[in-house]
Amino acid sequence: MIPKSCGTFFNGFSELKDYSYNSSSTNLVAIVKIFMYCTFVIPVSVYVLSAICDRFVYNEDLSEQDQRVDTKAQESFFNQKMVYNESPSMQPLQIAYPASAISYAYSNCSPSMKSPSTNGAEPKGLLKNGEGIRKKLMFQVYKASLWVEKQSHDPRTVISSEAPKSIRLEMLRDVPGEKISEAITEGFNSNSKSQMSALSGRLQRLNSKFPSMKQGDTVQLTYTPGKGTAVSVQGEVKETIEGKDFADALFSVWLGNKPVQEDLKTSLLGG
Repeated sequence: MIPKSCGTFFNGFSELKDYSYNSSSTNLVAIVKIFMYCTFVIPVSVYVLSAICDRFVYNEDLSEQDQRVDTKAQESFFNQKMVYNESPSMQPLQIAYPASAISYAYSNCSPSMKSPSTNGAEPKGLLKNGEGIRKKLMFQVYKASLWVEKQSHDPRTVISSEAPKSIRLEMLRDVPGEKISEAITEGFNSNSKSQMSALSGRLQRLNSKFPSMKQGDTVQLTYTPGKGTAVSVQGEVKETIEGKDFADALFSVWLGNKPVQEDLKTSLLGG
């Protein structure tokens, strides 16, 4: 279908090439051919490629157990509304969700759920404000969720609030520690450049705490007024970094004027 459509696309341009010698009906047909190619073939091709990469490239060399970790993460939206059905008949449908559908599901999650108390794996006593997927090109990198004391759709309110708040990152693929550090440093430079002289020392302390992460591993960054920002890896607190200014800069990486990903920011704010 696609090769034939490509031929139709180029034929359309060929027919338009000698515009002054063509009849109006010939030119109209050529324009319709080009329009159909641009509005149908290209989007469908991108969608199919994304689905193939999500199902095969992303899961290559992963064990069956590791692949289930990713499938469970992708189904978290549905687990909020129903008990997960372990029956084999459900597996093909659940595994087959493409990236676009999963992103839509995450960005429309209900933010009103209370966080469970599970060994520090998720923030205690806070409300989920929103969650979404961080992507690099067409690959899913991590699932981020924002937890706050009082829900808000305003990024400035969340950042400036003197109340406890937390952002939790769950890896959806293996990520080297230096890549996490580079991304956060870039976010600091993009949103808090004028304050970097005061923040750089504490930022280095933060970056030194990120090990290489495996799929399913978690990082949790929790600000507590009067104490600072606790950096937890796999539920274990590695460092507590002082300063409200540091917490503001850190949360601005995802919620600032130049966030790491615009649609992720929208999802974290419950949009």
